Amino acid sequence: MAKVNVGDAAPDFELPGTGDRTYRLADYRGRKVVLAFYPGDFTAVCTKQFCSYRDESERLDELGADVLGISPQSVDSHERFTAEKSLNVPLLADEDKAVAKAYGVLAGPMVRRAIFVVDEKGIVRHRKVTLAGLTYESVARPRAGRRRRRLMAEAAAEFVVGPVPALRGTAAGEGQPIVLCHGITASRGYVVHGSRALERAGHRVISYDARGHGESDPAPAEEGYGYPWLVGDLERVVDSEVGEGRFVLAGHSMGAHTVVGYALAHPERLAGLVVIGPVYVGRIEDEAIEYWDGLAGALESGGVEGFVDYIAREQGIAPAFRDSVLRFTRERMLLHRHPEALVAALREVPRSRPFGTLAELESLEVPALVVASGDEADPGHPYAAAAAYAEALPQSRLVSEETGQSPLAWQGGRLSREIAAFCNEPSVALS
Repeated sequence: MAKVNVGDAAPDFELPGTGDRTYRLADYRGRKVVLAFYPGDFTAVCTKQFCSYRDESERLDELGADVLGISPQSVDSHERFTAEKSLNVPLLADEDKAVAKAYGVLAGPMVRRAIFVVDEKGIVRHRKVTLAGLTYESVARPRAGRRRRRLMAEAAAEFVVGPVPALRGTAAGEGQPIVLCHGITASRGYVVHGSRALERAGHRVISYDARGHGESDPAPAEEGYGYPWLVGDLERVVDSEVGEGRFVLAGHSMGAHTVVGYALAHPERLAGLVVIGPVYVGRIEDEAIEYWDGLAGALESGGVEGFVDYIAREQGIAPAFRDSVLRFTRERMLLHRHPEALVAALREVPRSRPFGTLAELESLEVPALVVASGDEADPGHPYAAAAAYAEALPQSRLVSEETGQSPLAWQGGRLSREIAAFCNEPSVALS
């Protein structure tokens, strides 16, 4: 049996895998890829291994590589394993074990647990094969021997912007400011999902909880939760935490609409605009209002579990992503201190217009990055809506995940790297 060593060219392969697609190693030329061979789905160590990749996705993202799991089970088995354990790594079916044989990881009829790191030129740069398969190597471990690049990001400093409602947030890092605005039902940690990559890339990252969300105070009695109030709150945060000078503004969903509303009012302030998962395209549909009213009622009457049950019942999530969506929905809902304020926001925000029509965006001469999500995993943020924003914004480009992968908007490290690359473009970078 052949043995692949460090410095060898990685044997090419073509295998079917999760997400109803075919994976070819040659397609990853120009990017790093980690091949994680494993004996079988649902076995104790394999489950622990791939759940650790799921739970430590930030470390995987920092590696800067695509990760592919390879074992001899069928695609159907891989799909069940992925769905049951909410895995976020593609699993490939090497049913005849030909790829395992080519990489020298067969022990009789069994596939050994192994990690191969393949560089951008297709050369193996790291190899680890276990003898018994009872332990596994963290995918992030190959980083350990590298010289680190400014990886110690400073601790985030908390701030409060007044007077009312008091908005609570954090700021961390030094350099070009980036202000992050989250979506409805989320809070400040759910734009880049805890990633510190932007700070390590040389940015000061400012994030805050919208009124009535997370730790921020509810709207006072004489105010509400519509976009005029949300844009006004963003103006307060910018005045307090950014001060003078241009900066980059990024937002997801409700936050995407808020940042576009701000950009239309203050285009001269922005070095760049990042629009993630927008939904509003110039009209408010009765069907959407019915959905959001139902969601508000579910939270009001049934609490967090009622809210999660409503999403499970009404949102039409693809089975492969269902468990993941419901798990992180429950987690983020538990972070809100004022659920009664969130109920009000769920009813008011969808009825509010951040601007008139998409035609208004055609005059916005600001470099923009638009992030779209595939409809199978994230039907609440239609791909077509993001594409419409990218078409309307004159200096924009559209990015998304590959078919079958979890949405780019959910992958904090990868999303952060896309934003950092955008910020390094000459038209965006500040001198």
